Amino acid sequence: MEKMKLPSRLHIKLQGSTLIELLVATVIAGIIFTSAMGAYFVFAKNTQKMNIWREIQKETHFSMIRMADKIRSHSIDFSEYSSGNCVTDVNRNLCLNNGYFFKFENENLKMNGSPLFSKEFKVERIHFQISPNQDPFTNITNKSLQIQPKVQIQMEISSRRIPDIKFLIRTTISSRVYK
Repeated sequence: MEKMKLPSRLHIKLQGSTLIELLVATVIAGIIFTSAMGAYFVFAKNTQKMNIWREIQKETHFSMIRMADKIRSHSIDFSEYSSGNCVTDVNRNLCLNNGYFFKFENENLKMNGSPLFSKEFKVERIHFQISPNQDPFTNITNKSLQIQPKVQIQMEISSRRIPDIKFLIRTTISSRVYK
């Protein structure tokens, strides 16, 4: 029997990888993996920040609705201000008739002692400005005038987990109760 010779073009040449080729492939794979993980961590951090930002907005919105409801349905108790019971050094309290009050205490704003924000957030600053600053219903000759006392609220809320996430709000609410 005669041996068959394979044509030279069908010869397969097996070749192995060198150590340098393996190192280069490992370095390239490491760079790709590091970039992917870095992008994932940036995405996860931004998602966490957006969730906290959304939660601050939600709690602030809810708190402002509660405050606006009380301010609009109760008149400002000017007697508490004139007696000095409701004034602090930077107007952090708001007193309304019928015993309703808002007070800044322990990095939170409280309505009649109940906190308006969860422990997740802290109120950095709060300022109530009442206009006019004296009871507009005293010494009025024309009682038919409908004067609306206004309360301007300035508040800054931040996250306890990520303190650089802050939300600043400023609004004015008119009392709708007339004497």
